[in-house]
Amino acid sequence: MKIINLLAYSKTGFEQNIGDAFAALALKKYLKQKKDRWVTAFFNRSRVDLRPYDLVVLGGGGLYHPDHLKSLEKNTNLFSSPTPLAIVGVGLNLDGRQKFNAQDNRRLKRLVEVSFLNTVRDQWSFNYLKWLGLQTKITGCPSLFLPDRVNLQSKKTYDLGINLATSHARFYLQKSGQTLRLVDRVVKKLGGEKIVICHAKKEKRLFQKIFPQTRVFYSSRPQKVFSVYRCCRLVLGMRGHSQIFSLAVGTPSLAIPLNEKVAQPVKMTLKNYRPLIVSLDESLASVAKKIATARKNAPQIKNQQASLVKKLKINFLQSIKLIDEHCRLS
Repeated sequence: MKIINLLAYSKTGFEQNIGDAFAALALKKYLKQKKDRWVTAFFNRSRVDLRPYDLVVLGGGGLYHPDHLKSLEKNTNLFSSPTPLAIVGVGLNLDGRQKFNAQDNRRLKRLVEVSFLNTVRDQWSFNYLKWLGLQTKITGCPSLFLPDRVNLQSKKTYDLGINLATSHARFYLQKSGQTLRLVDRVVKKLGGEKIVICHAKKEKRLFQKIFPQTRVFYSSRPQKVFSVYRCCRLVLGMRGHSQIFSLAVGTPSLAIPLNEKVAQPVKMTLKNYRPLIVSLDESLASVAKKIATARKNAPQIKNQQASLVKKLKINFLQSIKLIDEHCRLS
């Protein structure tokens, strides 16, 4: 079977966004069989003809974004090709006060309706599709289940893992000044042994200068990345995938949500999620208090994380089974 996985190319490059890379890799590990041919294509860079393939997979990441929906309609023949489409664990991706307009909603509905399977990665996306009158199911991002397919090692424990973002997306760039001020005012002054976890090489070079006495980590290898997240007692994360990776390995996390998608893993884990949300203008005392509270409640948080992941994995594996039945047994 020939399978094509459609991805969105970011300006910083695919290898600079390990979250989307890991989502794509997870889909490949769960869907690809020995004799299958697996191809990836960036639908927002050039035209993609889907007719030669037996299955189109759109999975993981915040692909429900106005620009991405427009590119899918313009650069692919999704709506005329007979090739079946499966949408797995895709989420909304809206910056700040950005909203979908009527045309965006039309594109989103058309995309979901042409698929034989569609699932979303979080409650926020589920609620929006439901509001549009579309049926879906929450499976989480495919990258949430990648640790089950790689060998993890934990050799060292860090008191705090720090994941900050200053590039990759427009809203990160716009808030980069505030982010760096948060680092100076708060993050540098937090106690304990810290590790800065980067999702981009460019950020690694930047944070090596900002944190000369702290280990700054970057890797594109899943086993290394998930192992580092598992080594942390707590993670302070700004990216959506830093929250997803923490959830995947059972590490409690505080979210700095410049985008609603970043807060979703925390909100889905705990009813009382507010003590785990940090703003860019928060004081050192306030952040330190939230860290202390999270550490105190770590056992309960870990239990809730495990319960959520177990539920999502059932839905995810059911979706993988449905894809196999639809494409291989029909």
